[in-house]
Amino acid sequence: VKERLGRGDPEFLPAYEQLVSDADMALKAGVYSVTFKDKVPPSGSKNDYMSMAPYWWPDPEKPDGLPYISRDGEVNPERDNLDSIPLKKMIDSVRALSMAWFFSDKKEYAEKAAVLLRTWFLEKETLMNPHLNYGQAIPGHVEGRFIGIIDGRFFAVLVDAIALLETSGALAENEVDGLEEWFERYFRWLTESEFGKHEGNYDNNHSVAYDVQACAIAYYLGKDDYVAQKVG
Repeated sequence: VKERLGRGDPEFLPAYEQLVSDADMALKAGVYSVTFKDKVPPSGSKNDYMSMAPYWWPDPEKPDGLPYISRDGEVNPERDNLDSIPLKKMIDSVRALSMAWFFSDKKEYAEKAAVLLRTWFLEKETLMNPHLNYGQAIPGHVEGRFIGIIDGRFFAVLVDAIALLETSGALAENEVDGLEEWFERYFRWLTESEFGKHEGNYDNNHSVAYDVQACAIAYYLGKDDYVAQKVG
């Protein structure tokens, strides 16, 4: 595709122009971190990822609104103030930037993607701890749920982008190692924690999303036996 774009082949031009537009927007945007939220997770550390179940609202009959009550199909906008939206924005940006670098050879795209990854995964002050213990919380009920693991489904896209970006030179060798170490620790949590075991056996769209996420990360880490076991 890159060779055909270089020859002026118009077939892929609209997709390329959209990709560059997305990457240019990511260049102008800031960085993202779990530590930027206002709320503090139950652990006391903003480095822990936190999200809220979408269909739960404050109980209007309770002074503090607790415990939250279910309003099926109505999304509580409070969830937008936590970490699920920044996580998706970070992943979308890294994906667009890494691919735009590959097709355009413009180093600034790769460099911005590297900054986003450093902020989210590597820098001590802003990194995300490698677990989702506080995903899909319901205030007044539970601090986190195993179904919150579905929040990490887009890691499947991110690890491909990281593998591509590693060929750009924008990440130092120790940063490449640091990213692999982060995903190694997250993979262990994903496959060995009680939350991870429950999600993997949930037997619906959640378990499918779990397998996609776990297999993509395993492939990125060179754990081919795990992937073969899942798809065999």
